[in-house]
Amino acid sequence: MANIFLRVLLLLFSLDILRVNSDVDLMSTLTYFWPFCNDSMAFEIKYQFDADKPKKGSCPLLDIGPPELPVNVFLFDDDPKNVATIRMKSYTGLWDDLGLVFRISPETNQGVILEYVAEKVKKDTVNSVTVELQNNCILVTIGYDDGTQDVGLSRTRIELWSWAVVAISRAKSSGQLVIQVGLSVQVINTTAPTTLPFNDDGKLYVSYTSDAKKTFFQGRFCCLAMFTSVIPIGTDPQTIISLFKENNWPGQAPGVKSSCPLGVDYRGPPVVKLWPLQTGPTSSFAYDVVEGSGPLAPPDFNCFRSRDVFDYTNTSVGYLDGSVFSYLTLPVSQPAIATDLTIAIFVRPDPPVEGLVLEFDSYSQKPDVISKMSMKLDSGLVVVDLYNNGALCLSLTNSQAVPANNWSLVQLVYTTAINTVALYVNESGNSNVLNCSRGSALTLNGTITLGQGQNSSVYDAGYHGSAACLTIFQGVLDAPSAMSKTRERCITLNKVVVPAAPCNKTTSLKRGKFKMVAENLKPDVGLKLSVEDMPTRSLVDCSSRCRQVNYCRSVTYKKLNASSQCSLYDYVTKQGLMSDTGSRYYVITET
Repeated sequence: MANIFLRVLLLLFSLDILRVNSDVDLMSTLTYFWPFCNDSMAFEIKYQFDADKPKKGSCPLLDIGPPELPVNVFLFDDDPKNVATIRMKSYTGLWDDLGLVFRISPETNQGVILEYVAEKVKKDTVNSVTVELQNNCILVTIGYDDGTQDVGLSRTRIELWSWAVVAISRAKSSGQLVIQVGLSVQVINTTAPTTLPFNDDGKLYVSYTSDAKKTFFQGRFCCLAMFTSVIPIGTDPQTIISLFKENNWPGQAPGVKSSCPLGVDYRGPPVVKLWPLQTGPTSSFAYDVVEGSGPLAPPDFNCFRSRDVFDYTNTSVGYLDGSVFSYLTLPVSQPAIATDLTIAIFVRPDPPVEGLVLEFDSYSQKPDVISKMSMKLDSGLVVVDLYNNGALCLSLTNSQAVPANNWSLVQLVYTTAINTVALYVNESGNSNVLNCSRGSALTLNGTITLGQGQNSSVYDAGYHGSAACLTIFQGVLDAPSAMSKTRERCITLNKVVVPAAPCNKTTSLKRGKFKMVAENLKPDVGLKLSVEDMPTRSLVDCSSRCRQVNYCRSVTYKKLNASSQCSLYDYVTKQGLMSDTGSRYYVITET
């Protein structure tokens, strides 16, 4: 009887989306806030749209689609009136846990996406949550009643004009904040006491900020859902998306005029399969990642990007160009602890043979496990670092140099019985005992990132070159066996022809006119894509070249005696940019 009474009270919530500029008729509908994987406390909230007078060129906000309705897409710009206000009012006013999910396709690299503010501050509670883009990463700020805050930053950057699923959880019991972008997970241990619940008596704003110094989110937004429990760490984005019917996705929502294009280029996340290495009762396996589903065709030359996948069934070779967007995140979901482990990967680096090849991050925050492992090239040598409890536990360097423009097998082997880590390059290796102060068990529950390091505390340059046949074995293999078994799943590597700088062939911005904005400050993130000498023409020609190069966002232009120098970059910041030589950056934006 008590549960029925609670359900009735929960149905009395109200939710309004206020003052939306629109040139279409809007209707009432339903949305849901419900616990993840537990419908015992699910409740529904009615909301209405109040249409203001149409504004020329404005993009209408339609409904935030719950599972029972088609998914429609919001298009937000920098107009402060283009804001969704969601009124929340619960019977209890407190949630122990909070799960938040949405899907975005940003058109700028920063701006406030969501802002929650409790109407009445309650003692010893979470009273505010702000989610924003900062240099293409997801920044989450949690505010408490005493004015203190906890801040967390995602491991993965979201590429402009591309769709990403974002899942955010805050658990009362552990105090942990979890930020998941696609398949990449970042776990932050907050400083507040673990007994603080979430005060859900307030308002949730979409594309809004109360801080005048910050900007609004600009881009596409859909699939908003809130849960009264945390979202399991490492949940496949497709599982989250499956909560929503996509019979109206991709495409334009009913009544939306062509001035608000809602095209989509999202390709589903990679699907991870296990395949046996041999017959018989053995636990040995490798990870095979196949292409996701969706309308986006594979990129030319298999350039790895945040939305791309390892395709073992086709060429099995990908190219990483070292930029902040050139990486690949793969889930590793085998929670066995203290297991024998072999990680093998073929690399074919470009000169000068530098940069971070791969990085493993464990979902586990226990002090007795290896929480992170990185493998990088340093002056041609392979260096592996292992971290325990946030501190460097062991560093291994192989004396066998990795040559440029040739394939080499790099292999990391951990043997549980003798607690030893070995590092091999082809068939040459060395080993050391892993003896960490807080334990040295290994776990396979986490993510592996190829290419640019996505952890904000890692500043290693991204890997330039080809990578192939990443294989994870549960068991100890010697170098010849690993080479043989990984080649079984690869095409003949010697016959692979990888073109020079293959990722700079096509543009991801194909929208007609553009404009150049001169900026003044030096950037704090990003990477130079290329420097090109061209006949003396104009800044416009240099900017046009930027639009032809994948992921180019800004340029510098310098006149020389007989030619001009055009430098291309993959970053922009709202504060502006300036090169070390004092020449101005020009940020390319679409009109």
